[in-house]
Amino acid sequence: MKLLSLSIPEYGNIIAPTGIPDGSNLSLQKIVTFFLTLLVIAGILLALVFITFGAFQWITSGGSKEKIDKARKTILFSVMGLVIISLSFVIIGLVAGALGLDSLIGN
Repeated sequence: MKLLSLSIPEYGNIIAPTGIPDGSNLSLQKIVTFFLTLLVIAGILLALVFITFGAFQWITSGGSKEKIDKARKTILFSVMGLVIISLSFVIIGLVAGALGLDSLIGN
């Protein structure tokens, strides 16, 4: 906490309040959790973008069988991606439990 203190002449030392993170308590688990969470959020957002794109393709298909089929596949694969992302929480929990580790997500 010495780095976060301030000295003012004629007043003395001003010490920073407690509870301010200084980066000294970073662990590998926190870093992995952060990147896994970031990856999950990016995957969910990307899947939602592709669902919207597939819906737009379907609306603008003009009745073309090939375009409708392509849009349907885009939506289907995006929903499958969302299911896989959801199952990733279960898989990570099972693997962490089998290895005797704390869960990587949710701590």
